[in-house]
Amino acid sequence: MRLKTKEHTIKKMREKGLTKEAERKAIKQHDFNMNIVRSFNVHYNYSSVLFFYSRHSDEIKTGNYVGFLLDSNLIPIKDIDVDSNKTFVVDVGDVFIEIYGTHFEGLLVMDTDFEPLEKPFPYVIRRRSGLAIIQRTEAEMVMKLNKKLNDYLNKVHWELEKD
Repeated sequence: MRLKTKEHTIKKMREKGLTKEAERKAIKQHDFNMNIVRSFNVHYNYSSVLFFYSRHSDEIKTGNYVGFLLDSNLIPIKDIDVDSNKTFVVDVGDVFIEIYGTHFEGLLVMDTDFEPLEKPFPYVIRRRSGLAIIQRTEAEMVMKLNKKLNDYLNKVHWELEKD
């Protein structure tokens, strides 16, 4: 799970003398990230979840996980063996979906090259539900992703048993 830091924006704000605004943005982003972590810790059981900060995306993309992956308390993991073939990256917030050609608020499941997965795998959860005025919380998006992933897994197992 990639946790965004907005470091570049905050740095630019500080350079322009917008110290209080930069601090508010940093606090808001930290609170958002903690809400995401809590949501996964409470509402997600499809797989184990580790976190990393967006500033370490290049390291994660190249398979350099040690010291960059964080546990559910956001403590760096010193010794870890990760099978990148069984690993997904989840991004939340403003995400870009190439097949739609647009950005939207939501949750996106990607491979370790940061490429969005494709159907039939459940890879995207929109913040907005079917009604444009209703927005899902982070916890609701995580619950929906968890349900879709478990439903997908059950369907795959059922189809394999059927054969």
